[in-house]
Amino acid sequence: MRPTLFQEGLTQPEPHKILWLLHAANQMDADEAARTARLRTAKAEARVTWLLPEKTSFSQTDKFSTPPEIRRPEHKKARYPDQWHLTAETAEKAQQHTFVTVIQPCHAGEYGKLQPPGCTLAGDCTIG
Repeated sequence: MRPTLFQEGLTQPEPHKILWLLHAANQMDADEAARTARLRTAKAEARVTWLLPEKTSFSQTDKFSTPPEIRRPEHKKARYPDQWHLTAETAEKAQQHTFVTVIQPCHAGEYGKLQPPGCTLAGDCTIG
């Protein structure tokens, strides 16, 4: 399975904090100090690493902030199971933010084989 690197630059007219949202069917093992989250299902796992920004705070809930809206009458009896939602929030307000995030999937039981990703200030990245 191949890793994916996301680089997102955001510019705003006024300084604000930014929220990066991650959703999963199961509760995630989040490590705020390491800026990582581990996702698990019966068949697969993934490590998510926030390389930038360097300071983020994590929160996690199993509830939707706004419940899903059922729009079609034939789906009125449908139930949407709760999902887990992890929020990585920037520590500082700023007009510009950059997120660099790596998602490394693997088969269940192979999480320990994943090598932590890293980047230098010059922009050179290694993703194992």
